[in-house]
Amino acid sequence: MLAESGRPFTPRGFNYDHEGDGKLIEDYWDDQWPTVESAFWEMKGLGANVVRIHLQFDRFMESPTTPRQSSLDQLARLVKLAEETVLYLDVTGLSCYHKPDVPPWYDALSEQERWQAQTREVLQSARTVQSLISGRLIASRARPGTRTPSAECRRSTL
Repeated sequence: MLAESGRPFTPRGFNYDHEGDGKLIEDYWDDQWPTVESAFWEMKGLGANVVRIHLQFDRFMESPTTPRQSSLDQLARLVKLAEETVLYLDVTGLSCYHKPDVPPWYDALSEQERWQAQTREVLQSARTVQSLISGRLIASRARPGTRTPSAECRRSTL
């Protein structure tokens, strides 16, 4: 894959999904922001250019139709940190990782309603943080045998 500069871009990075105690990023990024900052600078120092984060759906939605603004604000803060450290963010997840955290309203949704709610969350996140770039999305849609993403990929990149 080629970067905008025309030079090859090779993603090298880490999954940043939790600290050693099993807490996921949204469990501690409000109270322990220096831990997040330190980890990003450490990953950069180790040669990373991409960090994949795993977001928890229930931390970003109050209900099937109402985003949790405080989480979107922290995501925007994380994107700024990624820009400062010159790291791309690969945002994945939107899952329910810890069963006790799954809200009752989520369990009551049909599969179609879950997809609709997740689509709302993704669109809201993209509107809130317009500089989100998913290296995984680009890599997964690159045309075989080429070094450039397909036109479909370029249109769908956030």
